[in-house]
Amino acid sequence: MFLPGFDMANSNTKWSINVLLKEVKEGQYTVESVTAGAGDNYAEAIPEGYVLLAVHSSSSKVEDIPTYQNVNGKLAAADLEAGDKVVLEFTADAVTTAQRVNRFPNTAPQNGDTGITVLAVLSALALGGAVIVKKSK
Repeated sequence: MFLPGFDMANSNTKWSINVLLKEVKEGQYTVESVTAGAGDNYAEAIPEGYVLLAVHSSSSKVEDIPTYQNVNGKLAAADLEAGDKVVLEFTADAVTTAQRVNRFPNTAPQNGDTGITVLAVLSALALGGAVIVKKSK
């Protein structure tokens, strides 16, 4: 996870799925954009009030799930869209959980939405400075 002020030229985001998140309140974000690295580091500065979640794996192919760590997480990150709601839990060193939800906790239901349905659960841990995100079923 990258915060405002980080030198993105040294970010190791060349092949990651890069999810720009706008903070709604602590731990609650909306997806601003999702881009796939294409050989160059993420070029934009991270604005105040935003974070960049860079999700890595050695592959983006479903058939590689048994071979490479975090293929599910990279695919889950690639599936996010602008406007999706994401709840993050993190320590000083790593994102520990990233969860896409249909509404933020402690907000009133809209249009009969109970807010209980979790669209995707992503758990993350740090490995060598990279954030690894896994999607559960």
